[in-house]
Amino acid sequence: MENQMRRNSVMIAEISKAVEFNAAEIKDCKEKCLETRNSLLGLTSSHKDLARRTSELERYKRRWNLRINGIKEKPEEDPRKEVIGLFAEIAPHLVQKLNDIVDTVHRIGKKEPGKPRQMIVQFAMRNSIHGGSDEACATRYAMAFARSGA
Repeated sequence: MENQMRRNSVMIAEISKAVEFNAAEIKDCKEKCLETRNSLLGLTSSHKDLARRTSELERYKRRWNLRINGIKEKPEEDPRKEVIGLFAEIAPHLVQKLNDIVDTVHRIGKKEPGKPRQMIVQFAMRNSIHGGSDEACATRYAMAFARSGA
């Protein structure tokens, strides 16, 4: 019986050590979980801020795009050449610079028979469309007037 009590005491001591070890591990896991949660909250906040800033930058970039309506679509057209031709008619003094000024041109929207899609013109530099001179501003308004079909 005394032998059985010793074995039980040893087993109880081992179980007690295991419980203490498991309690320490659980405490360590809870601390790591809290650290991870705080890190995640910081990353979530950072992600929201970056998404907002990216959206603002994209909106600001689109602000300088020019939308053109009413240019008929042709098979295998080169929209950039068509737009540069239109700008050359409106602002002949810029003909030499138009290849550098106009960055990209593409059509947007779904193709529908008999209805031309809008064109979006992106300029290489903001000064290209909004330059500081009165002449540049007049050119911009002439382009806007021409695209409105008035």
